[in-house]
Amino acid sequence: MSFWGFITLLLLIGIIIGALYIAKKATNKELELQRRRMRIREIRRELADIDELLQSLLLYDRDVNLLYKLVERIENNIAEGLGLIPNSPDLLDEKAAIEQTRAKIAALEENPQEPDIPASDRQIFLMKRHFSQTLKLLREFYQTGEMPEDSFRQHRNRLVINTVLLEFKAFVRQGDDARDHNDLAMAANFYKCAKDILLKTDVNVPDKNSEVKRVSNAISGLYISQSEDDETAS
Repeated sequence: MSFWGFITLLLLIGIIIGALYIAKKATNKELELQRRRMRIREIRRELADIDELLQSLLLYDRDVNLLYKLVERIENNIAEGLGLIPNSPDLLDEKAAIEQTRAKIAALEENPQEPDIPASDRQIFLMKRHFSQTLKLLREFYQTGEMPEDSFRQHRNRLVINTVLLEFKAFVRQGDDARDHNDLAMAANFYKCAKDILLKTDVNVPDKNSEVKRVSNAISGLYISQSEDDETAS
C-alpha cells in the first residue's frame, strides 16, 4: 500500500469513528430527553394524586402538620420538574396553585376548624378512599425517613379513627334530616347503619358506648313518635 493510500485509509477510519461518536452522542441525548419526559409525566401524575388527597384532607381532616407535609412533597416534585424542564407552564401553574393552598393552610392554622362531615354516600366513599391512600403515603414517608415514627403513628391513628367516626356522623346526620322531614322509616334505616358502624368496628373510637346509646335512643324515639301519631290518627 502506498503512503497516500495509507493516509486515505486512516482518514476513512477517522471519519467512520467520528460518525459513530456523533451518532452515539445523538442517541444518548435522545434517550436522556425521553427519560426527562417520562419523569415529568410521572411527576405530573403524582402531583395530581397528592393534590386530590390534599383537597380532601382540607375538608375531612384539617390537621395542619399533615397538610404541610403533603404541600412539601408537592413543592419538591415541582422543583424537580422545573429542574428537568425550566419554565414549564404546567409546573409554574402548579407552583402558583400550591402557594395558594399553603396560604389556606396557614389561615386554618390561625383559625382551627373541625373537619366537615360527608353529606352523601359519594362523599363518604371518597373520604374513605382518600384516607386509605393517605395512609399508604404516610407509610412511604415513614419508610423513607421523611417522617419520624411518632408522627407517623399519630397521623395514622387519627385517620383510622376518623374514617369510622366521620362515616358514623354522616349516617347520623342523614338520619336527623330524614326525621326532620318526617320520613321515620328512612331515619331509622340511617340510624341503624350508623349504629352498626360502631358496633362492628375494631377501631377504638372515643365515647363509642355513649354514641351507640345515643343512636339507640334516637331509634327508640322514632318508634315512640310513630306510636303517638297512630294513636292520634285513631
